Amino acid sequence: MDFKALCDSLRNAPAVLAPFATNWSEADAHWKPEPGKWCLSEILGHLWSEETDDFRPRVQSTLADATKTWPALDPEATVVERGFASADPAQLFDAWDSERQRSLAWLSEQADADWKRAYQHPSLGPLTAGELLAAWVAHDSLHTRQIAQLAFLKTKRDAAPYSTRYAG
Repeated sequence: MDFKALCDSLRNAPAVLAPFATNWSEADAHWKPEPGKWCLSEILGHLWSEETDDFRPRVQSTLADATKTWPALDPEATVVERGFASADPAQLFDAWDSERQRSLAWLSEQADADWKRAYQHPSLGPLTAGELLAAWVAHDSLHTRQIAQLAFLKTKRDAAPYSTRYAG
């Protein structure tokens, strides 16, 4: 595992997402391309809650005591319960970024940790701390792609009745 590369990816994610959090109008930040899809504010709120409730605490728990049971999580319910759909995207981004900095400070002290230590997940089986770190980085990428897709759909919406087909 390239620990430094993974940490660099976590460090770079806020810079990639900052323009979306600060440059979209309030209406656009809450726009959903179709029912059941998340708006930008929901995605940013989800990133924040996953930082505080999932990835960092679960990596910490696995490294400290892999036998300790993780608290239950329902990420989709959390998005609704915390009202992310109507929240200010800049505030959600700032909250996530602040927690990400805390995560990075903690991770900076973990390079020599036992990344092979595994938690016995009830449905996935053994998950090593290294796999959790890799999933954390991948999670950022998945939601960056989701935001890019949302931006594309917003462009199509704004361009109507003209087509974006020439874009590729």
